[in-house]
Amino acid sequence: MIVLGIDPGSRRAGIAVIEQKSPGGPMTMLMAETLRLESLDQHTARLLLIHDSVEEAIRVHKPNLMTIETPVYGLDPLAMLKLGRAQASAILAATRHDLEVREIYPKAVKKAITGNGNASKEQVAGMVQTHLPGQEIPTSKDATDAIAIALCGIFHGDSMAQGAASQSTRTKGNWSQFVKDNPSRVRPA
Repeated sequence: MIVLGIDPGSRRAGIAVIEQKSPGGPMTMLMAETLRLESLDQHTARLLLIHDSVEEAIRVHKPNLMTIETPVYGLDPLAMLKLGRAQASAILAATRHDLEVREIYPKAVKKAITGNGNASKEQVAGMVQTHLPGQEIPTSKDATDAIAIALCGIFHGDSMAQGAASQSTRTKGNWSQFVKDNPSRVRPA
């Protein structure tokens, strides 16, 4: 299995590709890099660079899966909007190549890699090295985050999809069920 991991960002983004030839076997980092986007003045130019870089990684390494970190709500709505656009740019590149995409929350990445959902970036980077012994790991936190995100795709490939599917069919939080349970709270159109 070959997994492309993306740590999206509007100023810096991480891209990594990890290969595991057999389940439980050793993993090899095929590439990991940080896209330094802050030198580009236009936000659209940054999005294009993310898109093109993801497409290039897909063409060269032919991954089976792309895992990408899900933006979480922050205090700055504009920053969240830009982060969402960066994520969408990477997802578009994967979609154009019919590559399966799975999103993962930052706390889930930290938990999978370190065992602690509140781990620091330094702790994640240290554990990435443990999972890829003898391989030269980049020092950029964006690249090591992308490696960690790709490792999650290796570790939890099928269970990530099952978790997403089970969330989409649950009844708690389902609007259809809410309407059925609360007819007096629904206004006619």
